[in-house]
Amino acid sequence: MPYTNLEQRMTHTYIDMFPPFVPLMDGKVTIQSQEQFYLFMKNVYQTIFDTPELFFKKINEDDAYPNRFNKSSYGKPKLYNHMKQDLKEIDELIAQLFSLGQNSTVDTGKLIISEAAEIKKKHLNVLPRLGLKLDNRVLSCDKLDNLFSAWKWMATRENATVVSFSRGMFDPEYSYTQDIYATLLGDEKEFERLVQYLKKSGYSRVDLKRGPYTLDYVKQNVEKDVPLGDPKHGDPYHYGISAEYKPDAAIPQFLILRILDMKYILLKFELQSNNLQKFIIQHAKKCDNCRYCTQTDKSGKRPQLYIDVFHEGAAYRICPLYPGFNFCFTELDEELTMNLMAFLDFMDRHLSG
Repeated sequence: MPYTNLEQRMTHTYIDMFPPFVPLMDGKVTIQSQEQFYLFMKNVYQTIFDTPELFFKKINEDDAYPNRFNKSSYGKPKLYNHMKQDLKEIDELIAQLFSLGQNSTVDTGKLIISEAAEIKKKHLNVLPRLGLKLDNRVLSCDKLDNLFSAWKWMATRENATVVSFSRGMFDPEYSYTQDIYATLLGDEKEFERLVQYLKKSGYSRVDLKRGPYTLDYVKQNVEKDVPLGDPKHGDPYHYGISAEYKPDAAIPQFLILRILDMKYILLKFELQSNNLQKFIIQHAKKCDNCRYCTQTDKSGKRPQLYIDVFHEGAAYRICPLYPGFNFCFTELDEELTMNLMAFLDFMDRHLSG
């Protein structure tokens, strides 16, 4: 979507990552209070988006990095600093709201803030814009009469986090991240189809493990528990599908194949279906003689690591290194879903023996 300025773009990343309302049915606070807190947080981001000049010291021209993995190629080093500062301003406001919930009590529909809670001056000026009134350390909201019970609960319950607080993630067992990416990736029907395939095939879902925006469906190829690694740079222990979101990219959301042993997959190229072969050739990196794979060779005799494959009468030299960077997709459709499942099937058969 078009943005009037950079601050709107950065604010919209919070709107993108704000899930549909799903309350905790047997929570300590009512569903009504949960819904009011959800609507309040949603309004926080929309208000910042609609009136960025009230929240940011400087308004910058809209821009974003066209290559999510190589910002330096865009030649605008200051852009990232501006983005980072915008996100910091919003995060500081969220942290302030979280802190108010932690250092307070709820009484007669109001939030009584303790003396231990510091309220920054810049946030004092913002609170009225969010529909809040602060009078002698008593916070109230005329439009939402049962807001603060859920506010307090979300800030102080066991394992409370700023992420779950700020995104309205009430039920610890529910995958809000899954709902978010179902919307962002464009085709909710195909996303659900892919998720059901992953569940039936034994992949485990991991929410928000590698960062505030990550969703992983993985199998582990070793018996011992090992940390979940970055699929782009090569996680040697896990394979499957991951979803990520990079606020600084022109298209921030993407789905990525977690690929293990790309070399073997290429060596067994002739065993794959024609559609899978076509999919791999379409997305895999072709050798461009960059010689990254032989950079430590001082003799000049080490062979390059590319694998020769043949498809429909044509020959291709495929690089087996870091395939995750190339198998990234910003939206789902029926054909891509079929190809992802075919790739996973082939890889799983190899890795499981």
